Amino acid sequence: MSETRTLLGRQLSEARVKRGWIAEDVAKRTARQKSRIYEMEGGRVNSTVDSLSEVGAALGLSLVFVPTAKLDAALALTDDGKSRDPVPRDWRSAHDDLFIDDREIDDESGDADADR
Repeated sequence: MSETRTLLGRQLSEARVKRGWIAEDVAKRTARQKSRIYEMEGGRVNSTVDSLSEVGAALGLSLVFVPTAKLDAALALTDDGKSRDPVPRDWRSAHDDLFIDDREIDDESGDADADR
């Protein structure tokens, strides 16, 4: 297993846990299988830069290069001790974006009260 994959995976895992999320929460936000999220976190797969960047972004992380001489200092900054965000409950799914609730149409036309 690559040391780089292990380090990046651990950062993804720690960011997810600090948010109070489970792998399924990340999977839904990135259109990936939760098993793939676990594989990435464990450093067991050689993920593309795009995949790492997308999963990191879902967790509030950016994928950047850090000079080797400053790596320890950069890693020390990742633990800020602040309380973590809970899983947002107002998260919209693709279903929400694609389908319109019939009740919304009735409310807009004013017919909702007339039928009742």
